[in-house]
Amino acid sequence: CYGDGNDTNYYYTDFTLYIWDNGTSKFTYGIDITGPGAATAEGITIGSTVDALTAAYGTGYVEEVMDYVYTVGECNMRFTISGGIVTYISYNYNL
Repeated sequence: CYGDGNDTNYYYTDFTLYIWDNGTSKFTYGIDITGPGAATAEGITIGSTVDALTAAYGTGYVEEVMDYVYTVGECNMRFTISGGIVTYISYNYNL
């Protein structure tokens, strides 16, 4: 749970949205991309190469085990890499 209020998850074929509702406003606090039918604003999808990822987002990432983590404002973008290919994308508000 994000905070006081209700969490709602919306599941779609290639992505999931995580929404928090405090009764007066709603806030998207996370997006997971799990399939090739969804992409980041820079065009990175499941199946993109690490070269495409770093061309789109640069080298300002922190490497954590199998993940490249970029901090964008108050959010983290986490790209899981396996065999040089993006296999999972998570965009989350820093709690």
